[in-house]
Amino acid sequence: MCAKHADDKLKYWCTICSQLVYRDCLLFAHKDHMVVSIQDKCKKTMDEFRTFAKQNELKKSNLSTLSNKLTCALYEQQRKKEEMKTDIQQMTTKCLILLLKREKQLLEEIENSDQKQQLQLKRQQQQVRAQLEDLTTKDVFLGNTKWRLYFIVCKQK
Repeated sequence: MCAKHADDKLKYWCTICSQLVYRDCLLFAHKDHMVVSIQDKCKKTMDEFRTFAKQNELKKSNLSTLSNKLTCALYEQQRKKEEMKTDIQQMTTKCLILLLKREKQLLEEIENSDQKQQLQLKRQQQQVRAQLEDLTTKDVFLGNTKWRLYFIVCKQK
């Protein structure tokens, strides 16, 4: 407020001092300063506020869009993680099934091979026993024959 012009209306804005001034003060206290009317200053200030508000709305919109994109990215990342976990579990299950099938196949091969070898060994064992029995029979026959020959030889003497 100006002490000299208390009853006058403020109509101007001094851009140098950044204050409202009276018309009469323009001639002395603010004579070399840049001055604009209050209406022009209000219009310019309102335009600046509108521009700021628009920029603020644009920033809010951009940040909201970015937030939504980040939310989607987080959801997508979670979905990918779950998908990869499921894939790993499915692959592990398939591998286990393949391993169990291979184990069963190998055990069957071993069992079949063992049965063939046991059968072959039993045949060989039977053949050896038959030969042993044959030899034992021959030994008995030879033993009996040897004694008979000995008796015959002894009797002839």
